[in-house]
Amino acid sequence: YPWFRYHLKGGAPPAIPRAAVFDTGQNRWNEFAAWPPQAQPMALGLGADGGASLDGKAVAGEKSYVSDPANPVRFTAVKGTGTPSAYMAEDQRFLADRTDVVTFRTEPLVNPLTLGGTVEAKLRAIVDGTDADFVVKLIDERPDGTLALVRWDIMRGKFRDSFEKPSPLPKGKPVNVRVPMNDVMHTFLPGHRITVQIQSSIFPLLDRNTHRFEDLYKATAYYPAKISIVCGGREGSRVVLPVLK
Repeated sequence: YPWFRYHLKGGAPPAIPRAAVFDTGQNRWNEFAAWPPQAQPMALGLGADGGASLDGKAVAGEKSYVSDPANPVRFTAVKGTGTPSAYMAEDQRFLADRTDVVTFRTEPLVNPLTLGGTVEAKLRAIVDGTDADFVVKLIDERPDGTLALVRWDIMRGKFRDSFEKPSPLPKGKPVNVRVPMNDVMHTFLPGHRITVQIQSSIFPLLDRNTHRFEDLYKATAYYPAKISIVCGGREGSRVVLPVLK
């Protein structure tokens, strides 16, 4: 342990990198002079046909689902009272029969694609309520069909512009919602697909949304909401990936 030897016993400073980060796609450590590294942002466009494209050719249109708080999307397939330790890397195929989870996927990659840094979803959506949650998952779809969760995060619609000053969603009108995720170091290997899932609940890890702009702790009812993800074109939904060259 060079760091402990240096600080406890003295001597020459050890040659320790500023950042050592584990690549969860290649299962190996990488060393960097700084973190985040110099990554090139690349937009993964989400298509109305369920495709995802890195070349700016996502199919235009909308992909819709109904979020029902009476039947929320679970965060794990494991049934129990605690939080399973492996849920952050769980195979997402347990949600395959859910109509309130929309999926976008690329064609199988020809070359490896390595991400290093912050992932951010930039969604454009239409909601028939005045609030909604936007849960975005970045998934590595392996050739055997496994949907390995890489990273996810959530943005409650009313906090899209400010956590201090929440505001209602414009009912029935397009609105932009950013969903930043924690940093990632992951390589999508050849033959794998980059997959994105969007849903509006992740229960019981996080509380349900009433789909009304109101004080959640004083709410007396929950309402279903139709949510449409706007795809394609200059303003269509996309996920910005930090690509390392």
